[in-house]
Amino acid sequence: MERTFKNFLSSQMCDDSVESYLSYARNAFKKFSRENDSIFNFLEGYTQNSRELYCEYLISLLNAEIQNPDSSHNKKTLRNYKSAIMILEYFVGTGIYPHNGTKVFSNTVQDVAYIDDDLVKNFLFRLETQDRYYSTCCFPCRLFRKIFSKNHKYIKTLKDAVNRTEFIINTKQDRITLKQLGLLVITANGVEVWHGNNSAIDNVYTEVYDKGISQGFSKSTARALSQLSLDHKKPLVDIVTNKINNLPELKKLSDALLLYKSNTGLKGSKLATEFYDNIYQSLNINDTQLLNDMIEIYNDVQLVIMDKRYNSSKNSN
Repeated sequence: MERTFKNFLSSQMCDDSVESYLSYARNAFKKFSRENDSIFNFLEGYTQNSRELYCEYLISLLNAEIQNPDSSHNKKTLRNYKSAIMILEYFVGTGIYPHNGTKVFSNTVQDVAYIDDDLVKNFLFRLETQDRYYSTCCFPCRLFRKIFSKNHKYIKTLKDAVNRTEFIINTKQDRITLKQLGLLVITANGVEVWHGNNSAIDNVYTEVYDKGISQGFSKSTARALSQLSLDHKKPLVDIVTNKINNLPELKKLSDALLLYKSNTGLKGSKLATEFYDNIYQSLNINDTQLLNDMIEIYNDVQLVIMDKRYNSSKNSN
């Protein structure tokens, strides 16, 4: 698992950061568990759901220590530990690494609270690593990250999309946005949002699907942050397909990338990396216009929180 997680990190960040995050994950486990093994060997034997729950449990311990005024640990170090475990939780939730384990994590999992900054970081990471390839066009998020990683306008565009993310709080579909949220709390009985200066507490609801057909709304039963998906209110495939012919640089990039993908059989981060290294410069794409084209897509994006198990059966993305 450690090697696969390292490769996953390598596709998203520089080598120095990869080693730092691996170290943070190892040390968080070493200091806050009672296990003698490494965190990766420890998780190996568990089911995917239990891996996610254990990460959530470890995050709860780190949160408690961060909030402890008498803690002997450096707060910045604790936050680094927490960031690493949140990324590890996301990683195990993606299913990239086969979950052949059979053990079930049975410890009593504490309520875990996430402040808005936690969610922004987590959701930004998701947006930047979820490429979309369709039959006639694509929206290559990993490639955008490589091209615009230090561009403030790019970062602001993604943060604005994340801050607009909606949480449904009842069956009437009333909603609050992430920007209005104080805390997101994952409990054994569901997910709560604290908002309005923490004076209001509401359950989070999810749209329920069966074979692509909506069955209405019910309380979220997610037990970990990785079990909450960022759903596109309007399918991204529709947004990209409808707009791309009027976005010249994105269209040029999309056509070239789909051809390269077809010719090489590559996918994921390896596809983005090799295309960027071997092809991108030769296309003579105007980066400023490409960024504006990408922003035109994001201007039409509205994200909504929903349980991952229903998002996967919605049949559109």
